[in-house]
Amino acid sequence: MKIGQYTRQLMMDDYKSKIEDAEYVFFTNFKGISADSMKDFRSQLRKNSAGMVVVNNSLFRRALGDLKMDVLLEHVDGEVAVVYGKDEPIAVTKVIQELKKENESFCVRVGYLEDRLLNSEEVKELASIPSREVLYGQVVNLMKSPINSLVFVLKGNIQSLINVIKGIKEKKES
Repeated sequence: MKIGQYTRQLMMDDYKSKIEDAEYVFFTNFKGISADSMKDFRSQLRKNSAGMVVVNNSLFRRALGDLKMDVLLEHVDGEVAVVYGKDEPIAVTKVIQELKKENESFCVRVGYLEDRLLNSEEVKELASIPSREVLYGQVVNLMKSPINSLVFVLKGNIQSLINVIKGIKEKKES
């Protein structure tokens, strides 16, 4: 095997391993983004257990074909950067939306999550979902609300009973 073929095979294997292990994949257009912005973006992705790789289209198409992900093939054209990860796709979409605010030329072409193809609007909607911690807090508040109401009602009944007893006591004293 020649050096060039070996290098291409290594790149293809790298693409496959990243995509095969990923729970989600987002194809982005990174044209017009400065190197510093890209560095910050990658750093934010790493904080969320995600990564990004700029792909060689022909090798990436072959890797997708080998992984039986043919539904994504038509979206591999032009300059493509692939964002991939295992955890917290919502957090990653929030990071993507932040970069989009700073660089209007940046966009998500398509996403792939739970064996479903997502268009750019659906990816944007994912970013609007509250984080896991916020959702946990909302669930706890919902569970806590009936208990708080019960305590308030019981406290009110006890206070009423105390007021009645005080009234009886004052009557007897006078």
